Amino acid sequence: MTIPKHTPSPWWIDDDGFLAAGGGDTYVTLADFDCTPDLGIDEREANKALAAAAPELLQALEELIRVTDYVPCVTRYLGTGDGKRLFQARNQAARAIAKAKEGTER
Repeated sequence: MTIPKHTPSPWWIDDDGFLAAGGGDTYVTLADFDCTPDLGIDEREANKALAAAAPELLQALEELIRVTDYVPCVTRYLGTGDGKRLFQARNQAARAIAKAKEGTER
């Protein structure tokens, strides 16, 4: 079974306020955040910025998982201090990645 991938980055907000992806003269509109008048402008702008950063956030979390899987303190000091916090952050990142990828395995 082929797992679909998200639209490649970069994602940005185009001149019309749409979330867009692609490059050069060819790009696609991914979302229109201005079609929800029940949200204030500040909230819509914050949602746009978060959505535009999504591919980079996913990549950063995936890298966090790769790096922390090889950090000795994560496996040696799971129950104490910074090692425990790092392990908890790694697990939180793994849950966020799984949530982001839900529905792509159809």
